[in-house]
Formats: sequence, C-alpha cells, structure tokens
Amino acid sequence: MPRPFGITVLGVLIVLASVAVGLIGFAGILVGLAGFLPGVGLNETALLLGGLLYLVLATILGVSGLGLLRLRPWAWCLALLATLFAIGYSGLQVYTDPRDIRLGTLITLVVAAVIFAYLLTVYRSFRRPVAAM
Repeated sequence: MPRPFGITVLGVLIVLASVAVGLIGFAGILVGLAGFLPGVGLNETALLLGGLLYLVLATILGVSGLGLLRLRPWAWCLALLATLFAIGYSGLQVYTDPRDIRLGTLITLVVAAVIFAYLLTVYRSFRRPVAAM
C-alpha cells in the first residue's frame, strides 16, 4: 500500500522539528559550557541539562519521523500517543483557566485533534501484510 501524502507531510515536519530541537539543544549545551568561564553569571547546570534534554527529544523526534516515513506500526502508535498528550495538555489548560484561553492553546488543540483523526483514518497503511502460507 502506498504511503498517504499526509503521513509524508507529518514525517517530514517531524524530522525538521527534530533538527530544530537538536540545534536548540546544542546551543543550550554551548551556552552552558560558556557559563563555566570566569565572570559569566549563568546557571550552567540548568543549561547543560536542558540542552541534553533537548538532544534526547530531538533524537526521539527524528526516529519517530523516520518511522512514520517508513510506515512502521510503532511510529503510528507513538504519533497517536503524542497527539493524545497534546490534546490532553491543551484541554487541561483550557479547563483549568477558561477565562485566560490563549490563541496558541486553541490552535494546538484543534491541530492535534485533526492529526489524531487523520492518524485513525490511515491506520491500515501501517499494518504489516500477512505472509502467505
């Protein structure tokens, strides 16, 4: 079964996001290392740990984006869980303070819901063919 166009778009966007997050992680580590220079008043530990966390996140994003591009079933599950997390987190923000709803939160909620619905519709593309006996 050919890869759906939307999955190609999602996979490429996730890989691009992993590159951006990775660059932010490297920048955090470099700034954290610069904090060890005398006379620089930075919180080196927080910057180094934050940069390392961003690098881990970039690795996870990169692997999941490549998995989506290769139609791996585990990548579909990971994408579904990530969208559920985004829906839950945005929904919690809207629920806890409905008078202070930000536009970005609403956009995240709507986009994550659309991606979730789309992932459910393309589930068959991620199933492995059954070997003939």
